[in-house]
Amino acid sequence: MSRETVTRHSCHNCGGDVAVKKNVAEKAYYTCDHCGFKAQHTWQRSSDAYLSKIAPTPAPTQAPKATPAPTPAPANRRSAGTILG
Repeated sequence: MSRETVTRHSCHNCGGDVAVKKNVAEKAYYTCDHCGFKAQHTWQRSSDAYLSKIAPTPAPTQAPKATPAPTPAPANRRSAGTILG
């Protein structure tokens, strides 16, 4: 697998823009060009959580259609004057 950029994010140390990549074990890592800070996930679960947290969410393709509110059913009325009805 090539180590291509998965997404871009800010450095945890200096806030500079970094390219987040995956290593051959599919775990996220980056090296900051501004300050030299290196970050690499050692657990697959934390790597997946990190990538899902920083990955841009795709924009919805279409807005959901507005549905009219259902009309409530008429109340069942009892006749006045009867107790056992």
